[in-house]
Amino acid sequence: MHELRSHVLKRSLNILAVLGLLAGLALGLYIYKPVQAQTASSVTTNTPQSAIDFARGFDTLVSKGPFYQIFKTFSGDPLSADPPQGENQGAPAPAGEQTQPGKTAPEAASTLTAYLKLLNDRDSLVRQSAINGLGQLGARAKEAVPPLLGLLSDPDKQVRTAASKALLALGAKEQTVTAWLNLLADRNEEIRQGAAAGLRELGDLQTIANLNAFSTNPDPNIRQVAGEVRTYLKIKLLALNVALGSHD
Repeated sequence: MHELRSHVLKRSLNILAVLGLLAGLALGLYIYKPVQAQTASSVTTNTPQSAIDFARGFDTLVSKGPFYQIFKTFSGDPLSADPPQGENQGAPAPAGEQTQPGKTAPEAASTLTAYLKLLNDRDSLVRQSAINGLGQLGARAKEAVPPLLGLLSDPDKQVRTAASKALLALGAKEQTVTAWLNLLADRNEEIRQGAAAGLRELGDLQTIANLNAFSTNPDPNIRQVAGEVRTYLKIKLLALNVALGSHD
């Protein structure tokens, strides 16, 4: 009888513990939802007046990656080239001087400076966002060409891809091709393959002559990747000749 009572008591305590746990979870969910909504509202209402204001202080944050993702989720990409809605842009730019849409010349120059600074950020997402912004600035971002060429050998593949697109958008085709040709001899296989992919995608037939020099490279891996690009471009040239009706 004593053992039965003990067993019943134990079962009762276990049931009470489970019910208490379920009640605690329900209460936690009930409290969490209003707090989550309040947090989202506070982030939205505290959005900086302009993307450049955020960019200037962005690199002083202790943890850029998580904060950047949270901010972008609630308020959009703070490093995008689009200006905030409803912002008064002030005086017009001088005649003949191209600026980012919706920005005055001083603001565009300030944006350019901030983007250039963020190219050296440790967070690859920040670098990528800054590169995309530079690509959208157009002619005013010409001074960004040298650092962007350096990012063609960035450890992050997405950063390298963004840098190549931005360079082409800035009209730096010749410099980009030259950089890719040099990177075909890079020690890092991923960078070599990235350069080869860029040359194939660009499809500049004048590059064929420059690729011939790699046929005597002592490294078989470099010879192979350069040979693949050369073959691809020769096939493209042949297809072009056929399309034009020139079989010579």
